[in-house]
Amino acid sequence: MARTPLPGFILWCQIGEQKLHTDSTWKVAKDQETSLLPSSKWDYRMGPPFLNLNEEVHADVNFLGWEEIEFDDACWKNAEIKTMKRKMSPMLDARKLMPRPIPHLPETSRRFDNAVTCSENSSLSDWKMLLQNDRPMKLEAGANTVVEIESNSLTTGFLEFSFEIDGYLSLAPRIEILCAESYENDMDGGQPRSKEDRTNFKTGKLYGPIDTYICRANQEKCYYEPFWWRTFRYIRISVACPPHTWLTFNSITYRSTHYPLPITTTISSTPLVEKLHSTSVNTLLNCMHETHEDCPYYEQNQFTMDTRSQLLFSYTISHSDLLARKTIHEFFASRRDDGLLETHFPNPSRSMNIPQFSLYWIFMIHDHSLHFQDTTFLKKYLGTIGGILDHFSDRMNELGLVGQFLEEGRWAFVDWVKEWFIPERGFPSVGVPKAYFDKGAASINSLVYAMALRSAAVLSEAVGRKDTASEYLDRASSLIRSVNKHCYDSKKNLYLDGPGAIGESSQHVQIFAVLADATSGESAKDLMRKTIHEREALGLAKASFAMSFYMFRAVAKAGIYEEVWAELLGPWKKMLDQNLTTWAESESMVRSDCHGWSATPMYEIVREIVGIQYPTIEDSDGCLTTVIKPRCDLVKQLKGTFVVPGGGSVDVSWDDSGMVKVLSSSDMRVQMVLKGVSHDTKLLEGVEQSFKLEK
Repeated sequence: MARTPLPGFILWCQIGEQKLHTDSTWKVAKDQETSLLPSSKWDYRMGPPFLNLNEEVHADVNFLGWEEIEFDDACWKNAEIKTMKRKMSPMLDARKLMPRPIPHLPETSRRFDNAVTCSENSSLSDWKMLLQNDRPMKLEAGANTVVEIESNSLTTGFLEFSFEIDGYLSLAPRIEILCAESYENDMDGGQPRSKEDRTNFKTGKLYGPIDTYICRANQEKCYYEPFWWRTFRYIRISVACPPHTWLTFNSITYRSTHYPLPITTTISSTPLVEKLHSTSVNTLLNCMHETHEDCPYYEQNQFTMDTRSQLLFSYTISHSDLLARKTIHEFFASRRDDGLLETHFPNPSRSMNIPQFSLYWIFMIHDHSLHFQDTTFLKKYLGTIGGILDHFSDRMNELGLVGQFLEEGRWAFVDWVKEWFIPERGFPSVGVPKAYFDKGAASINSLVYAMALRSAAVLSEAVGRKDTASEYLDRASSLIRSVNKHCYDSKKNLYLDGPGAIGESSQHVQIFAVLADATSGESAKDLMRKTIHEREALGLAKASFAMSFYMFRAVAKAGIYEEVWAELLGPWKKMLDQNLTTWAESESMVRSDCHGWSATPMYEIVREIVGIQYPTIEDSDGCLTTVIKPRCDLVKQLKGTFVVPGGGSVDVSWDDSGMVKVLSSSDMRVQMVLKGVSHDTKLLEGVEQSFKLEK
């Protein structure tokens, strides 16, 4: 969302005998011809400005070919090392370089898949030959030429343009490059932003920030690559050639890049299930680079709430937790003097803090512990967990509920719900239940806090801190009693958004009432049925895609998953019908077409349909039993390989034969649960076992 105010580059690298550490032998030159576009140039129809990394480059002949070995750097100066260190002083440098904890991001050469449309002064077939075969494409002098090209799937990558100029030395072309996630409906007449079929180039338009490259008249062969990677599915290239000056493209390509997550899960099933899973994986990978990102096209922020879901999604397809460990530690490094963590981090400056998001970091550590059983890793974070929990404890009101966060810079955000916005309260009311302001408390804060206390109790118990665990459980129970006493409408059998907030309720508070065990059994079933089927009649504020993961968890816990599976999948089916290749941020807020928190289907397919369960069962000897609980009635045929604890994998398949087949990569204990009946067995490496499905 923001760049650091202080630039700098530090490298420690040794390859054999060659040392590449940054020191005064490095040569530097200031690029006076490249500028980053300010916020004033942003198209606010697309929402608030984000990274402001788009460039305007005036080609400088002195820098042409600087990346080449043969480049003459005689005019460049030796680098100056800036340091706080002084003689007879204990000062250290502000920055501390650490060994890289994750793999380097690969860059894979790719071609664009198609030229979609172009101006009449050029040929679509010529553009396609350029994209597919690098056949040079000469653009008309004295004309503006436009082409729109596509990648079949939304992706992130470094753009590459190779071209040459011929003509009058006093005149030079101008190239504008617009990256877009999709075609959208026309906004040029003042219409609100809206999207339908993302591939509709006939009536749709491309909107987005623009990179501009202004050539020099005496350039011949040229190459341009924007500094930072771009997110795109479609790109519009506009070239203005002055009279008697021609520009010839020799190639237009890109290098795709994202975090190299080693994926071992494979799925073969119905076309819908396969598409749901592959689109989810594509969404997740496009939101993984040096950090997890909420979305790659806009702010590229690593938020605690978003990232908790994204880590869980990644655990369903890979054994690797390197980026997860880095992420957890980065939020740990952001801890503040009030006990909270920064809402998004790394972050070079202060920003609004969402207190509830710090609780999701506790869930993040609990999740990691369940999947990787590493108590040494979690131990270092218990103190910070205590500080977060104490921050909420300090804000308990006389009703025994979490009250308001009144300090400057706090934002009690819950979810993107447009009905909650109160114009006269301004930005701090965005995404906040009205009861938080009117009644002094939002029920959901107490419910999520209670869940975090229970997660912290499990973690404390795991390292032998039994008294602390007991204290956390007592605090959680007290919270739930207060919620049930003050935030429940017994006439409608609904939870309220705040104490005594009659008529103010949401799907959110029902979801977390179930997850926090404020209700259970038949009451939980009835509550979740009403939450889904009677939302409009009851006036419940609707949960967004951000909360979809928790909606699925609540219906699974309540025991009505099979009843509502098809209905809850509706928004994702609609996105597929609209030709998205990644999942959008929201149904109601048309902005990002690739948002990590929306990749929920990949979790549902592995954890709920195939039924690879976490936590696993651990016996007195410390041996793990993998629980597999498939919902075969929801998907008639499926076959796949899935990750299980300890680095192994298991093949699971079923079809209309009435048999579930399981094959493991190593000897392992398995509990197969079919229609509520448990079958305990030991799988031997490479030996398939079959289980009969009862009617």
